[in-house]
Amino acid sequence: MSDKPIYPEPRILRRLSLWAPDPSAENERAQFVWQVKNDNLELVVWTRGPSEKGKPPIRAGLNYENTLTVCDMIEKVTSAPGKFYGDFPLYTLRRTTGENRERVLQSTIRVVQTSEGIIQIGVFDADETRPRILFPFALSRWNDLVKYNGEPVTESEASKQVARNYAAIFRQAALDCAKPTTNAEHAAMYPPRDNAGGAGGNRQGGSGRQGGGAPRHGGYDEFTL
Repeated sequence: MSDKPIYPEPRILRRLSLWAPDPSAENERAQFVWQVKNDNLELVVWTRGPSEKGKPPIRAGLNYENTLTVCDMIEKVTSAPGKFYGDFPLYTLRRTTGENRERVLQSTIRVVQTSEGIIQIGVFDADETRPRILFPFALSRWNDLVKYNGEPVTESEASKQVARNYAAIFRQAALDCAKPTTNAEHAAMYPPRDNAGGAGGNRQGGSGRQGGGAPRHGGYDEFTL
């Protein structure tokens, strides 16, 4: 019997996915995942192309405040009367020499309303050679919306409704994670760990530690519209 510590399963409170064609892979789709594991909130883009093989997913790690800012940005772009977009760059501090550190861009979250009224979201890596994919908010193939008079809801109306729904779910997930815990509850959720962390490849997904990790935030985030 192994004497390695047994860790609790990740508490994934919400896991939502959006899909879009992957420009780095023919006939493949990229996946945009909204997830909450333990108290970490993340937006993650999984790519499929040959040039992306072995690379970590494109990731935006968010604290509670930044999560609510992204939700507000989705709602603001969705409510705009026409073509509109917002960018939210996320930075980290990287050690240079000695105690010196510099601010480094990790990724940028972009929310767009197209001229057709479709709401899209993307996470762009600081490395501009990596795919920059916008994922549309849309109904699943198994669902339709109709108005009270029986008329079908337009693609733009459906996209805006789905975007608002995603923002509401992720907002609630952030608030759930922010609830205070006792010392005993915290110790149960985060037992002492050894250094044998797993690794997940970009193509297959996974919860291992990826290169670079989630950004650290300390007042260096900018919300630009």
